[in-house]
Parts: sequence; structure tokens; C-alpha cells
Amino acid sequence: MAREQRRRQALRVLNRNAAGIDIGSNEHWVAVPPDRDPEPVRRFAAFTADLVALADWLRQCGVTSVVMEATGVYWIPLFQILETRGFEVKLVNATGAGDSMVAGFLASTTRGFDYETSLIYAGVPSDARMHYVITSGASAPNVVPDFASARQRAQAVMAVA
Repeated sequence: MAREQRRRQALRVLNRNAAGIDIGSNEHWVAVPPDRDPEPVRRFAAFTADLVALADWLRQCGVTSVVMEATGVYWIPLFQILETRGFEVKLVNATGAGDSMVAGFLASTTRGFDYETSLIYAGVPSDARMHYVITSGASAPNVVPDFASARQRAQAVMAVA
């Protein structure tokens, strides 16, 4: 437990006012930062009144940015409501990738990687390893400062039978 707490404390938060939404045809699951509400993950139905309530709740929680994951067209009404109310809205489409792509993307962004790097991580199969090569800006081995330039590459792990 203590190890997990240390790991979480070490992660750099990129946007303290962001929320995530998993869009579905009948319901949407919404997560806000855990310190914003006693129930930071909620389910909302997809009817207009529910979408308005969702937007009201996000505003009440101090959210200014929203990332929505959707594979169909069910995101459009909510996107329009949120954008009209002044939220910064980003749409992530994981068609063909499944939950593992979304998990890879979210895991790498929460570790402080930029969006381009996070998309690389998201597309890497689970049996591969990611490596990076620091191309400039590093002054010590195994230390990658924020201003460093790096290249990532995936390497498949070969199973030996």
C-alpha cells in the first residue's frame, strides 16, 4: 500500500481541472478528481436532461477540461452541450483498439508524457516493451528532464518456448 501511495505522489498532474467520460449508447460514466466530490465517479443516462445534469455537476466540481472516449456517434449531443457551456472538450476515438488502447493512453498521460508519446504507448501491444532514446537535453544517465527531446520505439518481446 505504501509503495502505491509513493508512486501516485510521484506522478505529475498535468491538469487539475480535468474530467474523463466514457461515452456509451445508453449511459455515460464520468470521473472527476477525487477531491472534488464524495462520489467522484458517476453514471449519467444519455437523455438531454441527464446530459445537462452532467454538465452542471462538472461545473460544480470545478472542471474546465473534459476528455471523452467514444467509438460511435453518441458523443455528439454531450460534446455540443459541454462546448456551448465553455468547457475545453477533447474526443478520443479508440475504434478497433479496445480498452487496452485507452488504458495505455491514460496510463502514459498520467505519468506526464505528452499526447504524441501517449498515443505511441496506446498503440503498443501488451507483449512489447517501450524504449526511449534521449536525443538532446539530458545531463545525466537515466534522467529525462522536461525539456529533453526523446524518440520512442516499440520492441516486440519474443516468446521462447
